[in-house]
Amino acid sequence: MHTRPGKFIILWKWLFTKQVTSAAIDITGRCNLRCLHCYWWEQDHPGELNDQEMIDFMKGLRANGLRAAILYGGEPTLRLNVCRAATEIFDATLIFTNGTNGMPAIDNGRWVVSLDGDREANDLIRGDGVYDRVVKNLQKAPKPPIVHMTISRLNQERIDDFVKAMI
Repeated sequence: MHTRPGKFIILWKWLFTKQVTSAAIDITGRCNLRCLHCYWWEQDHPGELNDQEMIDFMKGLRANGLRAAILYGGEPTLRLNVCRAATEIFDATLIFTNGTNGMPAIDNGRWVVSLDGDREANDLIRGDGVYDRVVKNLQKAPKPPIVHMTISRLNQERIDDFVKAMI
């Protein structure tokens, strides 16, 4: 397990040097949703690394001095073992998720959950019932996740109410 000084070093290097300290890693092209604003699910993603290849790749990044990772996709929870491995490899890890598959406890990491407004706006964009499923998973999360919102014409009028509901 990594310690808080590791996170301090990441922040210090980010603020005061030109040294690269983190990587954004696309761990999968697969997703269980078909969001209106997303094109990802419409494409084929050949050549995706298998779990061990992805873990070895992340270990190589760490060996070359990278201390933090941002995982995204597709839907990273479809490769939960890769997510867990990243939190063991790096000092700090952010994992972007649609929140529908839950957010199990992870060391050295935070879930970043995408919600696009209240029930009506979110379900219009992400699919019927997604809002309630994600909110239920937020309430069950062992550590409070970060909530992320993609702002568009479909939800721009509801931002204030959504923020109040999430606080």
